[in-house]
Amino acid sequence: MSSGVEVRFQVQCRGVMLLKFDYALGPLVEKIFPQGIVHEELLWNLALDMWMTMGSRSMERGYSTIVFLRDIGMFTCLVSGGQSEAPYAMAAFFDPEGINGFWGIKDKVINILLEYIEKVQRGEDAEKVVREVYDSIVKVTLSPVKAGVSGDFLYETASFIVKLASHVQMTGKWSDELRALLKNYVERLAEEAGRTSSGEALKEILKLKPIPEA
Repeated sequence: MSSGVEVRFQVQCRGVMLLKFDYALGPLVEKIFPQGIVHEELLWNLALDMWMTMGSRSMERGYSTIVFLRDIGMFTCLVSGGQSEAPYAMAAFFDPEGINGFWGIKDKVINILLEYIEKVQRGEDAEKVVREVYDSIVKVTLSPVKAGVSGDFLYETASFIVKLASHVQMTGKWSDELRALLKNYVERLAEEAGRTSSGEALKEILKLKPIPEA
């Protein structure tokens, strides 16, 4: 097993959107950068989809969710600025091909979005803010990251666990303790595979997902 491997995530941020939630008018797109990443006729429906996805938690400061937006073929990391006179949320858009690598930078992206929402709430220029958010996230996606373990090791581990779980499933000898243990192990494997952008390991791990619930 190797450690301290430098990895560059293949994650591309396509743009940033600032949303304002108004109970009288509905969700409003305040600013978007770069201009044109979303066709204008799609903006309102897109904002509505994101608002509906967040539901009542759109008023919860720091609440975040990851949503795939079929209309534009991208996924977004969406963060709420919380309850205020002018409740805001901010979304960063990414290519779906980069979803594996995204998990390793997710927390940094969420923190950036929340930090800049607060700047808007303090009265800073919204157009300037969304430009700065975009630049900050792009820098994060380009930064090398230290991975804890190699992708090959994760793949071999995930493959072994798949075989073990399949054998137990065939024998029908599941116990609550074993089910809980496997579920916890799968979650840890998925987290580590996300950090190292190990697509092959993630494919193996996806085979395990239904087993703890079986």
